[in-house]
Amino acid sequence: MATFDQFGRRITSVRGSLPHHRSNFDQFGRRVTSASASALRNSSHSQATTSSTRSNANWWQRLNYRVQDFGDWYDDHYGTWAEWLLYGALILGLIGLIIAVIATFITQGILEGIFAGVIALISGVIGYFIVFILYFLLSIVLYAIRFVFLNIYTLLITLAVGGYLLFGPSLSNLWSGSSDSEPTAVEVAAPQQAYCTARKGLNVRQKPSKKGRVIGKLYYGQKVNIYGTEDGFTEIEYNGVRAYASSRYIKPITPDGAQ
Repeated sequence: MATFDQFGRRITSVRGSLPHHRSNFDQFGRRVTSASASALRNSSHSQATTSSTRSNANWWQRLNYRVQDFGDWYDDHYGTWAEWLLYGALILGLIGLIIAVIATFITQGILEGIFAGVIALISGVIGYFIVFILYFLLSIVLYAIRFVFLNIYTLLITLAVGGYLLFGPSLSNLWSGSSDSEPTAVEVAAPQQAYCTARKGLNVRQKPSKKGRVIGKLYYGQKVNIYGTEDGFTEIEYNGVRAYASSRYIKPITPDGAQ
């Protein structure tokens, strides 16, 4: 039994010829050539292979995939963010200039308002170029951030370098401070004797300052051991502890014992 197509033409062999002229269609019903069909099959196979690879990955590889996915998402959106900031800055600047000109018209009159408009126009042109320069610099920064999320290794390297720059000096000072705080043998000089010359008595303070807390009092002629001076105060031994008294009223005793 003969078979005819939609134009009334006779098809001699349905089983023998149609398979060789079979058309391929995509998901939208569009006819694709053999090359396009091959590309679709390869793409589907590649996606299936990638999905299978990710599903069989260990935790480190999955973490790496997450970083790469975030990097791809960031790459698709950072340009839009920069444009939003650009348009926002331009709109806010324009609104500010318009408000300033209108306020000048209302409060100071027409001539001052016209002058303010000219100044606003010049400022707007200058601000326009400044905003675009900042936009260019911001785009460079955002583009550089993209390389942080190439993979898990670039992210870890960036975190390590940033952590060192932020906390490295503090940690170095901490380590050097801890090493310096180790006890070392210090030769202590022998104390020298002195006596108090204040006839009404002399306050003994906890620190070498007039604001230092008073912990006692020396009387006229009272002898004490001294160890040095600091900021106008002499370090003395008072009731078994180190304290300070005004150097003005502390007079050392000479080696021959004379006062």
